[in-house]
Amino acid sequence: VLQRFGVSANMLDILGLLLIVPSYYFLYYSLTNNMIILFCISYLSILCILSIDFMDGMLSKFSKYEYYAGNALDNLCPDVIKFFSYFVIGYLSQSPLFMIISLLNCIIAFNFINKSSSKFPNKYFFLKKLLYERLSINSFRVLVLILLPSICILNFYFGHVAIVISKTYILTSFILSIVWILISLKQKNINE
Repeated sequence: VLQRFGVSANMLDILGLLLIVPSYYFLYYSLTNNMIILFCISYLSILCILSIDFMDGMLSKFSKYEYYAGNALDNLCPDVIKFFSYFVIGYLSQSPLFMIISLLNCIIAFNFINKSSSKFPNKYFFLKKLLYERLSINSFRVLVLILLPSICILNFYFGHVAIVISKTYILTSFILSIVWILISLKQKNINE
């Protein structure tokens, strides 16, 4: 149907990117004003944006053109959603220090762990499962689909528990990320 109306995969990605802003704004607003209905609506809109991300793959198969920026644009929405999820969990910790550490975790996960995972030693497979694999604590499925809504809902009913869980997640993720970096630094090649 979308193809018949001339909607391309890239148009869908840009639409999803634009919808992220109000979705997370209303999610933030719902948390600060203790409005669970608004939280449910905003979180459902985030899930709709994720469904847009799945639809664009089907649309791109029907297109006779491939755009250079298409792949990067295709991954942009999930990456932005993941970043904002780290931000929200940091916010729920109610600590500026933990908020900064949460954002640092995001940067380490995206820029270091993802890039160094192929050279990470197999003997530390448990750490790789915890930080990099499909169901790791940094994975999209666990972070955005399980942790984020769970901590947010806890925040509505048991705010102190949400603070403890968000701080525990942030600190655990940070310590494991530092361990990952230290193990990665032990790997060396001969410099030619």
